[in-house]
Amino acid sequence: MPHVHFLAAWQSNDIETIKSIVAKDIKTNIVYQDGTEKSLSYDDFVGLLKKRLDAVDLNDREWQFDVLYKTERCSANIVVIKVATGDLKFTQSPTGALCIFTFDTVVDKRQLVRAYIELDVTNK
Repeated sequence: MPHVHFLAAWQSNDIETIKSIVAKDIKTNIVYQDGTEKSLSYDDFVGLLKKRLDAVDLNDREWQFDVLYKTERCSANIVVIKVATGDLKFTQSPTGALCIFTFDTVVDKRQLVRAYIELDVTNK
């Protein structure tokens, strides 16, 4: 269950552990609210996560994850997760992200090899 380690690092704002879980040749596709799409390199993807981690930490918010679906394909684990933030009273932000993460073995280590993220989806 590599996604558990990834989400635990994300929850605790541990960018160094996140860096070790994300594969250097990760394939990403980020879809923004206006429909534009962008593929990010490893450095850009980790940079985006770091920026979001810092913003949540600065505003005394915390991450909320909802694992919607898990499956396997050959050696890969595919996980669909809704990501949002909330305050300390568990009030959830009005929007979040819907993510499909694929983890697979890279040189004897389970890593995040693909990330598809739809930003600014409503939290209902």
